Amino acid sequence: MAQSTQQIDGTMPHILILGGFLGSGKTTLLLKLAEYIKQRSQSKIPVAIIENEIGEVGIDDDSATSAGYEVTSIVSGCACCTLKVELISAIRQIADDLSPDLIVVEATGVAIPDDIAANIVRYTGADVAICTLIDASRWRRIHIALQHLLDQQLTSADVVCVNKCDLVGEAELAFIDETLEEFAPTSDILHVSAQAQLAPEDCERILNLHADSISHRTGNDETESSHHSHHHHDHGSAPNPIAIKTDELSGEVRARIHENAAVASAVLYPRADDAVPFDAIVEAMSHIAAEVDASGGIIGHIKASADNGKSRVKASIVTVGQQPDVIGDSAEPLTKRHVIKLVAIVMGVDAVTLQNAMASAF
Repeated sequence: MAQSTQQIDGTMPHILILGGFLGSGKTTLLLKLAEYIKQRSQSKIPVAIIENEIGEVGIDDDSATSAGYEVTSIVSGCACCTLKVELISAIRQIADDLSPDLIVVEATGVAIPDDIAANIVRYTGADVAICTLIDASRWRRIHIALQHLLDQQLTSADVVCVNKCDLVGEAELAFIDETLEEFAPTSDILHVSAQAQLAPEDCERILNLHADSISHRTGNDETESSHHSHHHHDHGSAPNPIAIKTDELSGEVRARIHENAAVASAVLYPRADDAVPFDAIVEAMSHIAAEVDASGGIIGHIKASADNGKSRVKASIVTVGQQPDVIGDSAEPLTKRHVIKLVAIVMGVDAVTLQNAMASAF
């Protein structure tokens, strides 16, 4: 285990960082891992989760909470940069108050897991392992276009999970394995399909990373400076919001650049009961995806949710032309009691272009 410069008192839980580009399936794999741990542990709180989302609003922050897990959310920031202090404070508080066997940090899709790990080691002395996911169905398209980001996300991973293997054939998996030798030459490679089933042996391999000697993370002072020199953060001010006011909806769209990605988010409110079907939100998501693709951008993910305090429906898109994945009762009409949230994170276009694409969808 790497040595920290500020070791805290007591025994720190093991920490697992889940990294990987947007839409690679981190939340799905996280929930499968957490369920596996819960079924086999005698501890009162076997696992605690820290979720780091980009955007003014969180879409996925209820997934683990609704499944009964202890969750701390860090929204609209970078766990390896501007929200470093908040992340370390959250880890310390979880360790002191809950004493779980494992803390899982789900990083944003454009974060560098090794930078997060180095900060955790430096300030807590915890034993940290990294599991990075890739989306097998999108790898051929993004592995060149996003080479610099993917190289940073993968190179220090202890294990790389090639997720969504059920969506590609054997020849494509062989191509992925061959190219991963360049990105992650020392990492273990697992082929998984987290949405369908996560095999017990794969869970064990990921969770037993801490049995290995993880000595390459020292938490030294070079972490922050090297992070900014090669990661090119831009936490600049967002453009002016665009107001949305139609016969059916009101709200606004905001956008900004964050960690080389354009991020747009909207909070919308139906103006009348039964005025907006959720299918209209799904159509808006497809419109945004098409506009981004036409502008030469690469979709990270586009997510939407509608919540009335009693029920919630969510949808997500990770590529243009995709039929959105919907969770919940999408047939239920959206009323004035609903709050609609929409987040799009893309690479290769500026914030204004993405903001206009989202606003034009309504």
